[in-house]
Amino acid sequence: MDWIYIFGIVFFIIFVILYIATMIQIKNNNLCLNELSVYMFKRYKLKLNDKQKRQFMLDSAFINSIILAIPITLVIKIKFNTILIIVISLVLFITLLLISYHLLGLKYKKESEQNGNRRNKKNWKKMARLLGKE
Repeated sequence: MDWIYIFGIVFFIIFVILYIATMIQIKNNNLCLNELSVYMFKRYKLKLNDKQKRQFMLDSAFINSIILAIPITLVIKIKFNTILIIVISLVLFITLLLISYHLLGLKYKKESEQNGNRRNKKNWKKMARLLGKE
């Protein structure tokens, strides 16, 4: 039960810091300028509007909080063999990072494709109206 409290406190602190940093970026219209976002947009060929970019940034802040909170909790809670804990935390960190960002990329790729399909349908309807074939 002690683990859950420590994880919750660490997660909350990290999330508040990342949330505030994300909101400052959104307020200054610096949407998705970090290396992670550029990589995700290129890797998954994402085409998102500004609202979806804001949500992407908030989702990545949430995921980063979880990814950082788990290894930090391990380091705080387990007190034996420091090098072993650091190696385990590093492996866990990299694994969580790869899995969570892959899932996030797939989620936004699906949303991006649905957006494209909606836009294409709207364009076809407009074209049909213009041609008088509706």
